[in-house]
Amino acid sequence: MKEALYPLKFVPVREGSPTPVGLLREYLSEGVTEGVDAVRGSLDASTSWELVDNGVLQTVVANGDLQGIPLCEVVGRFPREVVGRRHVPGRPFPLCIRLVDVMERQALFVHPERTGEFARQASGPNVKFWYSVKAASYGEVVVGIGQGVTRLQVVQRLRESGLEELLQVFQPRAGDAFYVPNCRLHSIGPGNLMWEIKERACDPLVVSHWGHEGGVVGDDTDLLGCINFQDRQLGRISRDAGRVTHTRKIPLLHYCPRFTVDEIRLTDHLFDRTNGTTCHILVAARGVAEIQTEGRTEALPQGSVTCIPAALGDYRIYARDGMTHLLRVMFQSLV
Repeated sequence: MKEALYPLKFVPVREGSPTPVGLLREYLSEGVTEGVDAVRGSLDASTSWELVDNGVLQTVVANGDLQGIPLCEVVGRFPREVVGRRHVPGRPFPLCIRLVDVMERQALFVHPERTGEFARQASGPNVKFWYSVKAASYGEVVVGIGQGVTRLQVVQRLRESGLEELLQVFQPRAGDAFYVPNCRLHSIGPGNLMWEIKERACDPLVVSHWGHEGGVVGDDTDLLGCINFQDRQLGRISRDAGRVTHTRKIPLLHYCPRFTVDEIRLTDHLFDRTNGTTCHILVAARGVAEIQTEGRTEALPQGSVTCIPAALGDYRIYARDGMTHLLRVMFQSLV
């Protein structure tokens, strides 16, 4: 595997159109705006899958000796070297990452706790993390049920207008993050460009279309059983608005059982390493970075994703565009 121990970059897969539009087009750096053929259409969002291993939906390696090889094949050939020493051979890459530019109001969703519920929708457990890149003044994000709201109140409003009055509704700013565990109600409104990190590329269950017909899926009792009505935890992880200008790591999500997320604010450089337990996934959220390993240098432009293999070892990151914001994702279950 010596020839493959380098930062892996990927060709994005675009939903609806191979050419990014709207906020997505404005955000992506020059050089990362070309995708592969468009896949299944999306009516409410412009989506760019930057890292995905989900059956026919695959990103392929864009650089080095493994260029042109789908992620599933890379993981199949080098499961422990790329993902981590505890990754089970034969299983897909345990994470997917996409950029979502929401153009129309999404339905109210939930992911169930157990696999196999509402199998016809291919839904199942799917912990999510959202990181806001751009947000219009009217942009809203729904994550969770409001304080003091009862189950009965929510159930009565599922097919009526005014449901949002019972939920936690936020107007995000760039840098805000949101945690969506299984069984938590969630939705994104138009005017939001988000990084979405989640376990699988499966569809959530539709709970409500905000008073419009056709929103409730399956038997009502079964659907309601997928919602944690006792969950009142704050869904937003507010951005750090400090004016500190030196390079630092800011923990964003460390209590998720699947993965951790740190924000790296890079002003000059940072030294890091993988030790074989888990790969490091670096997301260029703002600005341009450069990754250096022994004998190799890879650019990490804004809007791109790189996987540092678990067995690679030491690497260095340099800011190439002033203050650069990166997200570093690692797996909990593999540590």
